[in-house]
Amino acid sequence: MAHGLRQPEQARRRSGPGPLRAHIPTEQVLEEGGYESGWDREFGRAVALQPNRFELTGDPAPYKLYIDGNSHDPRISSGSPRITEDRRLAAPVLGRQIVFQRVENPHSGCFFLDAAQFAHWVAQPDFAVPSAAFSGPLESAATLGIMRHFRVYKPARENAGFLEIEHLDRRYLGKIFNPVAGNPPTLSWE
Repeated sequence: MAHGLRQPEQARRRSGPGPLRAHIPTEQVLEEGGYESGWDREFGRAVALQPNRFELTGDPAPYKLYIDGNSHDPRISSGSPRITEDRRLAAPVLGRQIVFQRVENPHSGCFFLDAAQFAHWVAQPDFAVPSAAFSGPLESAATLGIMRHFRVYKPARENAGFLEIEHLDRRYLGKIFNPVAGNPPTLSWE
């Protein structure tokens, strides 16, 4: 079994007494410290917060591309629930209003849960059961369980940088989408 498919089980084996459970693959870097913001006190334990995943390039022009979220092609987010209720939440954080949204593709390549949420997930019969039901096996390992057992939110686009994680393997930016120099820079795609 591939390393990525064992993400939930590895997180369970490595979990200690601290308040947060996370799995971050080596090709990603967490950019913000906004996670510890009283999320569960504000919205309850049935709600999980995920970072926005992005890729960054400086060639031929500086460009930052958020690579997950709502897709215009439903095949990309197959296995993902269509979100109709509680699409947006808002809360004051460090003196400003931060908006969070449910997206059809909640994948971030990682997951963040507090200790009680993680214990709830571990107790589910489908915990760490290999599946490719969400997009593929690696995406399912990181995201399918939390999609099934929590309402997943990400920071909304208007404050997307509140919690984000950089995808270091530029799989999309520069390969599928190509920055075009200009003011502002734009994208072309193959």
